[in-house]
Amino acid sequence: MVKGNNKLDVNRVNAITEAVRGVAFDVLEYRTKADAAKTAANLARAEVYSRQSDALLTLAAAASDGQWSDAEILKARSVITSQQSDKTTLKTLQNFLSYASTAMAPTVRPHASDLWDLCLEAWRTEEDTRAIDKEAPTPFKLAFKRLDNMFVAALTLAKGTKDHKATLLTCQNDLDMWAAANDPALDVEKVKARLDAARDALSAFAHDFPFDKLTNVMASLSEISPKDVEAAWQNIHGAASYTFGVPTPQIDADSDSYLEAVKAQDAAEEAEEAEAQITEPKVKVTESEPVTDSRVNDAVDELTN
Repeated sequence: MVKGNNKLDVNRVNAITEAVRGVAFDVLEYRTKADAAKTAANLARAEVYSRQSDALLTLAAAASDGQWSDAEILKARSVITSQQSDKTTLKTLQNFLSYASTAMAPTVRPHASDLWDLCLEAWRTEEDTRAIDKEAPTPFKLAFKRLDNMFVAALTLAKGTKDHKATLLTCQNDLDMWAAANDPALDVEKVKARLDAARDALSAFAHDFPFDKLTNVMASLSEISPKDVEAAWQNIHGAASYTFGVPTPQIDADSDSYLEAVKAQDAAEEAEEAEAQITEPKVKVTESEPVTDSRVNDAVDELTN
């Protein structure tokens, strides 16, 4: 209302309306476009993850049909990375090829499709349950964040690593116990990192508001070790034991060529991680497992299509 008048000036109101309307609708349009772009980006990201899982299944099937050896897969992987000139996308390519090498491994590829079906069913059931009950637990999302992460983790588990034996998940109970074992709350180092972050925040606060009690608290936090965190967890929850899966059936695991290829692949992955540069590990191959140009070229074509 204009000061001193009991009636509003229609012309002024109209002018103000137009001025505010123009700005408001401009912001609304921007926000609408931004929300649409965010939705599109999320959909595109989900599509990428979905296509990655589909690609891993396709390569696992191709490797099985062609009876690709670990040595041939490793050589094809090396050729592909050596041909990548764009350094900005090299790490992404290396990550995918690492996942693909796992999916195509002779001991893993016979089980890739079943593992995908198992993960997909469990993930969808969890989502459906959560949609009905917003308080329902989501152990799979908590442990793996996304379905494609869960699938890659299941493939990696089936192949085994230097620190963990090859284990094949075969049923829902296996998945439940596996997710529980991967609960972030059980990661002692991450819990310790949270404590360290709290100490750092208190340190910054104490810099501005110093007093003795706070200094004593920070000193106590600094003394807590990962073993202290683990002991505290076990004191409350007990020493939880998670048993799941069965040993992954081995295929020609005793052959020299297989073992040599696995060693070379481990070395290649370590080199990629440490140096982020092109490497081409040498692989010893016996006459029973020839790496021919034709077979390598076929594998390269499959990986790059």
